[in-house]
Amino acid sequence: MVPVLKLYLFLKPWAMMEIFMLGIIVSGFKLIKMATLLPGLSLFAFLGLIFVLTLIIVTLDEHLLWEKVDFS
Repeated sequence: MVPVLKLYLFLKPWAMMEIFMLGIIVSGFKLIKMATLLPGLSLFAFLGLIFVLTLIIVTLDEHLLWEKVDFS
């Protein structure tokens, strides 16, 4: 339980994926005029991060986890 909570707290600042995705789309459209953009490993890693964060947000209740974790 504790490793899952630590993972959740580590990834929580990245929870605003729509803002990051919007920034990537806008910068991609601006860069396409200057260079050739090829989707690579980073695109798939970012999509995986979006998928994992969505699963974490939907399935975990942070308050319930804090109640169940015994730090003593």
